[in-house]
Amino acid sequence: MNQINLELLENLCLQIFYKRKQLKNLKQILQLQVLQQQQLKEPSPKNDELNIQDFTFLQ
Repeated sequence: MNQINLELLENLCLQIFYKRKQLKNLKQILQLQVLQQQQLKEPSPKNDELNIQDFTFLQ
């Protein structure tokens, strides 16, 4: 009985370990997605400025 309990405990510990890893990975993915969304919402400085290079007919 003790051996079974030890094996169950070991198994649960492994499951917790891998779940924590999985959660860390998901957190990183979510952080990247949030960053991408912010970048899409914020106009880049180049897009706001009109450069003569953008208008080849003026050169």
